[in-house]
Amino acid sequence: MLLFSLPIVLAFSLLAFCFPPDSRAQSVIPTLASAICELRPSCEDRCREHSEKRFKRCVERAEEPEACAERARAIFVACSEENCQRDPDCKRRCRGHARAFRRHCVEEGHARIACTERARAVRRVCVEEKCEPEPTCEERCKLHSRQFLRRCVEEGDDPLACTEAAEAQFASCVEERCQLCLCPQVFDPVCGVDGNSYDNVCFARCARVEVAHEGPCEGGCECNRDCPDTQVCREKGACQPPCGLLCFVADPVCGSDGVTYICGEQDAACHGVSVLHNGPCAPVCREDGDCHVGALCNDSSELCTDPCGCADFCGSCICLQVFDPVCAADGRTYGNACEARCAHVEVVRPGPCEPHP
Repeated sequence: MLLFSLPIVLAFSLLAFCFPPDSRAQSVIPTLASAICELRPSCEDRCREHSEKRFKRCVERAEEPEACAERARAIFVACSEENCQRDPDCKRRCRGHARAFRRHCVEEGHARIACTERARAVRRVCVEEKCEPEPTCEERCKLHSRQFLRRCVEEGDDPLACTEAAEAQFASCVEERCQLCLCPQVFDPVCGVDGNSYDNVCFARCARVEVAHEGPCEGGCECNRDCPDTQVCREKGACQPPCGLLCFVADPVCGSDGVTYICGEQDAACHGVSVLHNGPCAPVCREDGDCHVGALCNDSSELCTDPCGCADFCGSCICLQVFDPVCAADGRTYGNACEARCAHVEVVRPGPCEPHP
């Protein structure tokens, strides 16, 4: 059974489109006396027409009607999904803008052919910038797989085989390109060409930064905010795990000495204290020794603070180890927005900062 009987389906489609249901029809009917419904083919109508042309060509080549219908159906689905999901009003506005540009260009005495080409470029840029939001990585993979599917079926290959190949291509694209930033939580620091240290090569690659050399960048840390959340800045400007422990996910506990231990029960135990409760201690201190390594006790507020300005070090600056880089106002890339907030720096935009020239 064929899906596409154009004259009947299109006739009913026109009626349904021209006569809105219920009360709206009453206001439209008088208008039809002077102007029969002015209808431009919708995006899906154009895709349907395109698929029917492909179907007819297929039948004319004496191929099996069922196979031709299946191929036409796949072409229609790929066409409508690829082209009919965006805002048509936006594209119409871009067309109008391009027409106005061309008219003005001709009025200024430029050659019509040149004006037409420039107007096309204006329209293309308008659509790309205004009508098509930046696709996600998976959306780009999906678009590529749809384009592959369309080409495959148009070339006459088996629709089922084309679909399976497109699905495999989509899965491969996602695995190779979209999971780049799912890095192992292994601390094997490298220095990027942007002057920032990264936990490992994978994190540098995620930030689109080339590795300058193994090991942290020269200069190391100056204070705790220069280190990952689960490490502190020790002597010689090196980020190290507290008490020699290396934990990859912050699991703070409050020790019996009133100090917050970032790496949980083991961290507290290696300092010879028991755990009072899970979660950070109230940020109260009497002297620097009451604070974690690298933090200082503010005499007036009795709060543990980071010398670099990371306030309330005993709790509020413990962030999840989630790599979702942001570029901050100080020109540095932070692992996520929480890390930037800890450093009291405003986030300028998502994604890593541009490398230093």
